[in-house]
Amino acid sequence: MLDIQIAVGLHVLAGGIFVGCNVLLERVVHRLDAIPPREAARMGELIGTDIIWINFAALAVVALSGLYLMWGAGTLGDIADPWFYTDGYGLALGLMMLLWLSVVATSLVITFYLRPRLLVKLPYDTSREALEDIGNVAMRANAAMSWLGRYNLAAGVTTILIGGFIRYGGF
Repeated sequence: MLDIQIAVGLHVLAGGIFVGCNVLLERVVHRLDAIPPREAARMGELIGTDIIWINFAALAVVALSGLYLMWGAGTLGDIADPWFYTDGYGLALGLMMLLWLSVVATSLVITFYLRPRLLVKLPYDTSREALEDIGNVAMRANAAMSWLGRYNLAAGVTTILIGGFIRYGGF
């Protein structure tokens, strides 16, 4: 019984850390406009790397503790059965898992596709046209990262709310 309580605590704590990191990231990104671009880029690079690792660690803990909790409840084998999702508990759990998968996918896109487009090292002999092209790509990547970050925040909060429903039997 104690191991289940520890798993629940870790699950909730990791979900809260994920949401908290995304709130912090959202606040910091909007504040970076107030400082010079060079310092903002460096600060964003440093903070972004730390938050990326914390977010992925939180997502891993949520997955592992969630699987352990489903195993403890005897529902781990039921997730492959389509009938499992017809009642309120299965529907809530399925939606929670879909949101987790979507957050993992968007986090991977942010980390490995969009973020490298912002962290471009320019040679000294860069032409003005190349600089404008790189700037346009960076602006589009920044806008996409901002949108996906807000999605991650909303999905994280929604998942925590669904967890509250699951605590009392689902929808």
